[in-house]
Amino acid sequence: MLRIASLCRAALLLAAVSCATAPETGDTVFDRLVDLPDGDVEVDDGPGEPRRPIDRPALDGGRSDPRGPDEGDPTPPPGPGSTPVGPTRGLSPVVRDHLENLKHPDPGTAEKIYWRLAEIDRRYIPELISQIENQERSSVTRLRILVKDPSFQGWLASRIPGMGRMEEYEEIGDEVRIISQQYDDKIAANIAPNGRGIDTRLRKKDGFPIGVVLRAALLNRFRSSRYPEGIDHTRELRRWWWAYYENVFGR
Repeated sequence: MLRIASLCRAALLLAAVSCATAPETGDTVFDRLVDLPDGDVEVDDGPGEPRRPIDRPALDGGRSDPRGPDEGDPTPPPGPGSTPVGPTRGLSPVVRDHLENLKHPDPGTAEKIYWRLAEIDRRYIPELISQIENQERSSVTRLRILVKDPSFQGWLASRIPGMGRMEEYEEIGDEVRIISQQYDDKIAANIAPNGRGIDTRLRKKDGFPIGVVLRAALLNRFRSSRYPEGIDHTRELRRWWWAYYENVFGR
């Protein structure tokens, strides 16, 4: 009897250790983020990396231009075959490593980086914003996004604030005809577990562009409906994101 009791205790201890050391899945991270208030994640993601300034030319009145250093008038998204990449000079080792690992040959490893970015320390966010138009192909084939816009209907990814132009489409009366899109199949959208947003999922079997992955990860990081007013994210993407950053975190 004593031996049986000892074996039971050993089995329970082993189970507890296994649960404690089991790697987190994307679903686990998402469920945790859903319960957090706006932007309330502070993770030490590096050994004391200083925050690196991102150059932003001044607008009239001295305010920093939220469009970034190399962006003039808004331009339409790149067409097929073009591969513009955001300037990577001045990025911290942490951000450079994350960008490189998003291209890891194993999609599972790349997806883990996506979820790390959803909880990244605030000091790296400006660097990530500078890369949201990066068109290099990642290995991330699945995106899960917490959309905080209650008006989102779940049928056009371009209607997710901050994702930019994800489809080319035309509106004919009350109908929308999709010409092309940056993802496979249809969007899956449901109310998030606690009702505090819309759980939205996109797939692309050959991998999303890095910029698209970063936009989705940052939406999970910000988790806020304090969207900029008067800026069209499908036309002025980086300007929209700098304004969104200021709305959520301040200057």
